Amino acid sequence: MFPTVQECMDTHVPTLSPDMPILEAVGLLLDSKVTGAPVIDEDRRVLGIVTAKDCLRLLTHGAGDEKVRPQGRVADYMSREV
Repeated sequence: MFPTVQECMDTHVPTLSPDMPILEAVGLLLDSKVTGAPVIDEDRRVLGIVTAKDCLRLLTHGAGDEKVRPQGRVADYMSREV
């Protein structure tokens, strides 16, 4: 018998705020050892998601200039269609 989704899913998922600095969000994902997290508002409604793919877009900001650190908020990088 195959396991159910409920048996495999994470029950504690970190969440992100749209106003959180993106580098702080990346640190949270790394610390939590997850590849993505939902972005929620004050009422806990899902606004989007930040995934590893979204985080890779950080590498293109300032590409070619090693002194430029990626900046911005979670809302600037999240995928809005979940």
